[in-house]
Amino acid sequence: SMPIMDLAQRTDPSAQGELVIRVGLPLLTLTLAFLAIPLSFTNVRSGRAVNLLLALLIYVIASNLFGAAKGAVTQDKMHVALALGIIPTAVLGITAVMFWWRTTQPPGPSELLSWVRMRWLRARGA
Repeated sequence: SMPIMDLAQRTDPSAQGELVIRVGLPLLTLTLAFLAIPLSFTNVRSGRAVNLLLALLIYVIASNLFGAAKGAVTQDKMHVALALGIIPTAVLGITAVMFWWRTTQPPGPSELLSWVRMRWLRARGA
């Protein structure tokens, strides 16, 4: 086992692939911790298992993408910086979208239908 600083100085693809895993997975853990904040909001009427399944799905996909990125770096098809930056950035993007979604809370189907019905009745003068 080689120290991370020695791996960072080496230019062979196998060392760079190992560097992707050693630096990328802790970085992924940090970004997934931020993702846990919007996933912790629950609606009283909906089940809590949906957020848990979504978190598990995002983790499995991101973890597999890091494995694929390690393989691509090891085969010298991807640069280390791209492999380390794109997956955590995507997870942070998903986190930002979920924060926006949770704070704006667009109306659900029943609220939207009642709003349309109210506007229609007003337009008819009823």
